[in-house]
Parts: sequence; structure tokens; C-alpha cells
Amino acid sequence: MPTQPAIKALLQRALCAIVLCLCCVLCAPPAPAHADASRKAVLYLNSYHNGYSWSDDILAGIRKVLEASGRALVFQVEYMDSKKFLYKETEQTLYRLYRDKFRDTRFDLIIASDNAAMDFLTRFRDELFPGVPVVFCGLNDVKPESLRGRNMTGVIEDYDVAANIELALRFNPQLRRMVIIGDDSVTGAAIRNQVMAQVAPLRDRIEVEEWTDYRLDQMLAWVREQPADTFFYFVPIYRDIGGLFYTAEELLQKVRANSRAPLYSNWEFLLDHGIVGGKLISGVRHGEMAAELALRVLDGEKADAIPIIERADEEYMFDNKELTRLFISRSMLPPGSVVINEPSRFYELNKQVFWTIIISLVILSLTLVLLVMNILDKRRVEGKIKDQLSYLRQLTDTIPLPVYSKDADGRIRECNLAFLQFFSVERESVLGRYEWQAGERLALLRNAVDTDLMREPGQAAYDDTLPGPDGEARNVIVHKATYSNARGAIAGLVGVVVDYTDRKRAEDSLRAAEEKYRSIFESSPLGIFRLSPEGSLSDANPAFARMAGYDSSPAIMEQGRPAMDALLSGLDLARVGHEGILTWVADVQRPDGNRCTMHLTLLIRRDALGALRLVEGYAEDITKRKETERALSASQRMLRLVLDNIPQFVYWTDRDLRFIGANRSFLTFFGFAESHDISGLTMNDILHDGSALEIVQEANHAVIETGNPRYQSKLTITSPAGEKVWLETSRVPLMGERGDVVGLLTTAEDVTQRIHLERQLLQSQKMEAIGTLAGGISHDFNNILTSIINSIELAINDVAADSLTFTDLMRALKAAQRGSRLVKQILTFSRPSVEGFTTVDLNEVVTEALVLIKASMPRNIQVRTAVPPDPSITRADPTQLHQVIMNLCTNSFHALRESGGVLDINLEQEPIGPEEAHAFGVEPGCWLRLTVSDNGPGIPQEILDKIFDPFFTTKGKTEGTGLGLAVVHGIIKGHRGAIRVSSLAHRRTAFEILLPMQEQTECPLSPADAPAPHEGHGRILFVEDDDDQLHTIPRVLESLGYSVRAFKNPLRALEALREHPAMFDLVLTDFDMPEANGLELAAKIGDIAPQVPVILVSGREVAAEGAARAGNIRTMIHKPYNRNIIADALARVLSRSGSA
Repeated sequence: MPTQPAIKALLQRALCAIVLCLCCVLCAPPAPAHADASRKAVLYLNSYHNGYSWSDDILAGIRKVLEASGRALVFQVEYMDSKKFLYKETEQTLYRLYRDKFRDTRFDLIIASDNAAMDFLTRFRDELFPGVPVVFCGLNDVKPESLRGRNMTGVIEDYDVAANIELALRFNPQLRRMVIIGDDSVTGAAIRNQVMAQVAPLRDRIEVEEWTDYRLDQMLAWVREQPADTFFYFVPIYRDIGGLFYTAEELLQKVRANSRAPLYSNWEFLLDHGIVGGKLISGVRHGEMAAELALRVLDGEKADAIPIIERADEEYMFDNKELTRLFISRSMLPPGSVVINEPSRFYELNKQVFWTIIISLVILSLTLVLLVMNILDKRRVEGKIKDQLSYLRQLTDTIPLPVYSKDADGRIRECNLAFLQFFSVERESVLGRYEWQAGERLALLRNAVDTDLMREPGQAAYDDTLPGPDGEARNVIVHKATYSNARGAIAGLVGVVVDYTDRKRAEDSLRAAEEKYRSIFESSPLGIFRLSPEGSLSDANPAFARMAGYDSSPAIMEQGRPAMDALLSGLDLARVGHEGILTWVADVQRPDGNRCTMHLTLLIRRDALGALRLVEGYAEDITKRKETERALSASQRMLRLVLDNIPQFVYWTDRDLRFIGANRSFLTFFGFAESHDISGLTMNDILHDGSALEIVQEANHAVIETGNPRYQSKLTITSPAGEKVWLETSRVPLMGERGDVVGLLTTAEDVTQRIHLERQLLQSQKMEAIGTLAGGISHDFNNILTSIINSIELAINDVAADSLTFTDLMRALKAAQRGSRLVKQILTFSRPSVEGFTTVDLNEVVTEALVLIKASMPRNIQVRTAVPPDPSITRADPTQLHQVIMNLCTNSFHALRESGGVLDINLEQEPIGPEEAHAFGVEPGCWLRLTVSDNGPGIPQEILDKIFDPFFTTKGKTEGTGLGLAVVHGIIKGHRGAIRVSSLAHRRTAFEILLPMQEQTECPLSPADAPAPHEGHGRILFVEDDDDQLHTIPRVLESLGYSVRAFKNPLRALEALREHPAMFDLVLTDFDMPEANGLELAAKIGDIAPQVPVILVSGREVAAEGAARAGNIRTMIHKPYNRNIIADALARVLSRSGSA
């Protein structure tokens, strides 16, 4: 077994070895990180210059993360100096520089800081650095969605301006004006836009002013002139003022030196330069986050796949110097705030000193081990002494009073268990220590008596107050006496503490309770009274006297018996249970005639035998509360009545968007009976339209999170009945007592009908405008076609029927007739004519059209029809309705011809109610509904509003003119009807037509075929301003056997008729003429020769209306017309006048 000296030597060698190892560990350099096998090239494009604090911090953060990654990187830094030089002026210079500088360099990644660098890359990246991913940071005033899909990701410089403004207004409530100091650089403008966007909601609380263009002396003069209710918001700037560049910190310090106003900002690098602080963003943290994203891209992740960080970490930081200057208490700061420039604390150490101490402690600890060996020898001796002291300790521990002893130096030598419990200490923590070393409570035990006793042996006692085990002050009597050693010298003193707190407290409590009860009794706002077993007042406080209408307590004691009888009316105190409590509400009439409503509480006190001893009562005046409750109840009933009788949807939710309540319109729309049926549900439980639900939830969360209302937002949802409904919604946050958002109130109005009407009005206006244009064009075409048709017919009579010329002329005549039909379609679309209207059975029109339709349809298209058994009578032009059916069926054929399908033609007789009539834009009543539908590919929603436009077509150039549906629309409007289209691809595309239904009357028989036109004789006065027709029509008339005299000027024609009124049998005149139109000419002919009939030639609806009112206009010929038409008209008119 090794000896004790050998063990000590071994420990000494171990101690030296440990110290040597620790020195090697502390002095050794860090091991290099493992480098990747491949080197990556990274370009860092800095918008600013070296020395600008913000971008320097970003660069420091980037370098920190990249170096810690241990990667082999070639890190190229380029400064754009956009703070010193305008970016727009240096853009091309930078472009040429980087083009030449990096012509042969391939970068694996570009890191861009701030807006100027991103603007440069947006314009030139594809040319200078094609395909290189970009990680950005420090971007201001940019939408994240505009950056996605461009092989880039990064960190947006977004910051909470509103939070700092709210802090400023909370720290200094007198502030009313905010001055923003910035510049006009690219980044400065972007930051200013972000700031102004967040300041906008606070415009009603503060006035905002911007400074961007100024000289230094001018700005400082402005700063000094600002009123006391102004604070400054500082945007990071780098200004060239008077040929000298000033950093943001320098300008900030100059503003700080010239104003006592608070200065705020959102950038950490401006802290300690004059700003108070607030919610600040760190350039270093921005750089670290960007570098972390860069490492992910370098590891192979796609930049577009990495989400853009829309807001970097922010931290509440403040400058203690500014807090002190502005008298802002630390208690007003947000929890967890960091405060700089605080006074140094004595326990703060730098790392080198800390580790030196730790190493020293380790060495001392090992040294202590060596000393333990020596101490073990002494413990054997101490053991014997402790055995001797054990008895004494056990004896003192049984004493319930705290007892202790001190040595001659004043150190505590021993104490008993009661002493430890009284002072709540451990024995080891007090023995061998002075009172002041053992804690504040023990320090109070030392007294001047101790010094006196140490000089002169004796005893002493005194009263004192010491903290007890529970920390409360205890009243004690301290007895102290000296004790001597074997030589008779003073070795120390013994103290005994006697606690008499409970006795003194009982005495004080009794005395205080009496005073407190009387004070409460007299000053309590509640009425307090006592009743004798007989029910008479034995005591009452002033508050109860005032409630009952008396001036003082003595007054109610003397005169208040009637009031107490009224309050206790019907109450038998003897029957109340043992120690019972009664509460009720009662009214009492005061002596002044007013009534008071009281809430009464009675406590029954009984003696040991159960007999009634005393009644204590409390009264609360609830008169105003009862009146308020009644008013509130009436107001709530009125509000509920109003909400349940408005057509708008109203609902309100808690902060978690769970329904609290809703009005009747909302409940009915979603199929609920009562408001409690939706309590606790969310919008997910009642709205099953996925896209609409997402929009609603996003809007609700935005209002809850920001506290900003949203008004008049339009939304399309699918109702529980499956109908598409347009809603106009408004959302406002519900605020709690502390100004926080506790819920959401939403109103919604069904604007579906309004939107439909707006679309119908727009379509109507568009059709009217196009119709006006079409009418004017068709008039000119009619004149041209009339001359062409009649000229060709004259030429045909002059050539042989078997000649090539005859064939060519017939071909030209057919082409002119096709042009005539096209013009008629245009006229039908522009102003449908009512000429040809008659009482028609629509069943027959549909049946006739079906014969042609079924015959022309291929086998892969099935035609189905449904016609009512009773006649469907309406006032209409059967030819035009036939054209409507054919046009719609032709469109269905084109949709179904490739894949086949079903074509349905249905005719129904049904009443139209007010709601559906309003949607169609017609009057309620009996209508005929004609529906043409198919199950083809349908009509895309984006062109549904355009299909009735003239010349709009989705077919090829050889298949349609684009007039088919426009003509249909014009015909239906001309028949005072309505048309509506709906389309679901491959399910049902339907055109619904409403026509007014008439009571059934006898339909006229179809007219017999008109007799073939024949030649006649007579003298015709022909008036026409068109030169072609002036030469052609007289030849046509002469070929029919008539003698003709033609005039181009209507006034000269009148002169000829005035000279020889009996010379002409009929006047044939055009309508549109410059000197006088046809109606005016007919009126003057009626004055000169009333017996002469007039035939009017025109294509305009206004001419037809005027001709119907003129007495001497016998008929009207519509342009274009041919030889047969004019022959028939002349024959009819002259036969009636007896001149034929």
C-alpha cells in the first residue's frame, strides 16, 4: 500500500501534467474545416460602396456563414457605388465594366444586395450572366410574386414601421407630426414607398411630412424650427451635400445635435447614433440568411424551389442614452428588449479573464486535494472534540428558543435548531461567519450591546424587530451574556431570542379591527345596517341613509321605520334557517317621492340556542343599472329586429373565426334555422366552394392579423342550391377593451342581379352603337345594289339566253341578290322592322323549321323536339322566326358535326315571375320559351359576352360571316322578346328565347300566291338623286310599258307637277335626298295634286314610320329592289287609283 508522501508526490506530478495539457489546448489553433473537392465561384454584387454600414454588415454576415461552411469558394465582391453616384447615370458604365471584366468568368451563384444590384441584374443578367441563379437580400418595395419563376430566391427587406410609430406615440403621447428624412436614390425611393404604405393607416393620428431634397444647412434649419410635437423617422441615406458626402450616421448625429425631438428608424446600424430604437432589422442577420440560402443553391437545390423569405428576423433594441434623454422608463419597453449603452456591471468579464479564472480555479482545486491529506490528520483530533460537543448540541437543539454563540472575534460559533429554523438558514452557512456575512437577516442580530459585553463581561436584554422564517417582521426580546475560557478571559457571548410577535399582533389586530370596521362602516359605498330581532334599525351607515332618502344615519334611525317595513314586507325573519343568507331586490319610495331599487343581502345571526340575535344587512343602489339593463335589452331587441329584416348577410365571429352569431338572411341562405345552430362552427363547415372558401379565409385572417378593415370586396360563390352568386363583402375587426382584435364582423350583399343588369345594359349600348353604324352603311349599299340589279336585268333582256354573256349576267345578278340578303341581315340586326308581323302559331314555325333541320343533319346528330299541344300564339314575322331557329340550329350543327351528339328544340308556354322576368329584362306574364340546346363542347366563358357582336365568329373564313347570332339578337329584340345563353362544356349549351304570348285568336290563312308581275301603262314622275338609278330605273319602267319623266332635284319635280298637275298618274320618289326627303316631297305633292298617289323608296325604318302617317303614300318599296318588285307595286297602286 503506498505511503502518504508517495500519494502527495503522485498528485503533484498529475497537477503539472494537467496544467501543461490545458495550455496546449487553449493555445492550439482551430482545426481547418474539410473543404469540398470542387471550388465554386460566387459573385457578390453590392449596390453601395465599401464603408457603408448597412451593406458592410450584410457582407460580414455572408462571409461569416460561408467561411463557417468550410467550402472552397472564390468570393468576388463588386461595389456599384449607387449611394455616391446615381444608378441611372452609371448603369451603362457598369454594364461595360462587368462585360469586359467577366467576359471569360463563369460564376456558380450571384448574391445581390439591395435594389440597385437587383435592377441591374434584372436588365443585364441574361446577357452578362446567363443561367446563373441569384440570391438577393435587402430588397425594398417589391412584390414576392414578381420574383418567382426567375431562377432566384432571397430575403426581402421588410420591416415594421407601424410598430415603431406606435412605440413613439406610446412613449411620447404628445407627438402629432412625423418628418421622414430620406433621399431620391433607387433604394431610398423604394424604402420611402414601404414606409408611406405602412404610415397610411395612421394618417388620422399623425401628420406626415417628407424631406428628400435639401442642403445640409437648410435641413438643420428645418430641424431646429420643428415644433415640440414632432418626431423624426430616418431612412438610411448617403448624401452628396455641397460636394461633400455624408453617411447616414453623420447626418443622423447632426440632426440629433440640432433637435431635442425623438429620432426613430428601423435599421440596427443606426443605433448608438441618435435613434431611440424600436423593432430593428440587422444587416448581419440579413447577410447570414442570404448566405444560408446561397449554400442550399450551391448544394444543388433550384433557386425557384426555395421559398422567398418575406420578412427577416427583427428584434426590439434601444439606446439607453436616448431613453435617459427622453425620460422613457425601462418598464415601457416591450418584453425581451435589448438595451445598449447600459452602465457596466461589476460582474462582467471578458472571455480571456473568464477562462484564466476558470483555469486558476482548476489548479487551486487540485492544490486543495493536496491539502485534504493534511486535513484528514486534523479530523481525527476534531472527531474527539466533536464527540464532546455532541451532547451540548443535542441539549441546545431541544430548547425551543433560538440560541447561538459567538467567539471573541465576533464569528458565530454555534447555534441550535430553533435558531436555524427562525432565520431559515443552514448550519454550515452561518458557522464561522460574522452576522453580516451570513445574510441580511442575520446582520440585524448584531447590536451595539455586543461590543459593550465583549469589553466588560455581563448580561443585557433589549427589544428588537427581526425578520422571521416567513420573511415577516417579528417582535423579539434578545438576551445576551458573555462566557469565559479556562483562563477567565472573555471567550465570546451567548444570545437567546424570545419571539413574542403573536401576542403583540393579537393585541394590535384587535385594536386595528375595531378602527377598520368603523372606517369601512362609515365610508363604504354600500349601505350597511343592523336590525334587531323585532325588525327595527339598530345601526345604519351614511350610504344606506342616502339610498333611503335621508340626510344622515341618525335621521333614518329616527324616521326610517316606514322605509324598512316596505323593504322587509312579507319577510318572516323567525322562519329563516340557522345562519341563513337572504338576497332579493326591492323598491322603496324615498321621502322626496322618488323610488330607489336596492339589491339587499341579509345575514341572520343566532345565539347558541338558535334564537334570533341579530340581522346584518347590505344594500346596493341598482336603480341606474336596472334602467341601463332595460335600455340595453330594448336596444338589443331593436338591433336584432333590424339585422333580421335587412337583405344583406351579416355574421360575427371570434378571433379563431368561429361563428358567434348571424342574421336571418345569412342563416336562410346557408340553410340554418336559428343562430345557435352555427355557433362554434367555422366557414369550412358551411361553405363547400373550395376556391371561394380560400378567398374568404385569406381575407378573414388578414383583417384579424392586421386589424385593418376591408370594404366592398367582390366574391363569387356557389350557393348551397348550386347557383352562382356574386357577393359584395365588407369586413371590420371587433376590438376589445385593450384595443386588441377579438373578433370579426362581416356583411355581404347579393349583387348578382345588379351585375347581370350591368352586363345587359353594356350589351344593349354596344348593340345600339353598332346598329346605328350598320344602318348607315346598309343605306349606301342598297342604292348601289338597286342600280346593279336593275342594270343587269336590263342587260339580260338585250342578250340571247344561250350566250356566255347571259350566263355571266345571271351570275352577277345572283351575287347582287346575295349582297341584298346580307344587307337585309344587317338591317334586321340594326333596326328590326315590324313589317310583316302577323298573328303566328309558333308551333307551326318550329315544325316547319324542323323538317329542313332533320333533313340536313348527319346521322351522328340526334334531333329531339318538344312542342306543346295547344297553339303558341304570338305577334311576329314568321320568316324572321324561321331564320332565328335555322341560325341557332346551324351553330349547334357546327359544334356537333365532328363528335356527334343531341340537338334539343323545346317550346314551352309558361308564366314568368317577377324575379326571372327581372333577370331577362322583361315584364312578368305569360311568355313562350323557345330553347335550342346541344351537348357539344360549349362556348368558352371568356367569349360569352361577345357572341352577339356583329362579325364576331370563331369559325373559319369560309364557314360564317359573324352575323348569325347578331341577327338572332336583333330579331328577338324587334319582337319585344329576350334571349339568354348558358354553357357547360359537353353537358348543355342552351339559347333560351322569350316571346310575348297572346291570347289564342284565329290565325289568318297563308296568303295565296301573288299573281305574276305584269306590264302596265301610265305616266310616272320619278325622283331620285343617285345618278346610276336615275339612268337605270326609267329604262326599267319604260320596259314595263310606262312613260317616265325623271328628276334628280325634288324641287324641280315639284315645279313640273305644279305646272301640269294632271300630267302624271303616280309619283315614284326616293327618301334620302339632299334638297328635301321623300316624306317632305310627298307632303308638298298632297298640297299640289292630292289625287296623285306616291310610292316611297327607302331602306330606313324612319321612312316606313313616316309613310304610314302620310295620306298620299300608298306603299313603300324597300331597297334593293328589282324589276318584278317595282312592277307589282305599280300595278297595285294604279289599280286602286283607277289609272292602270
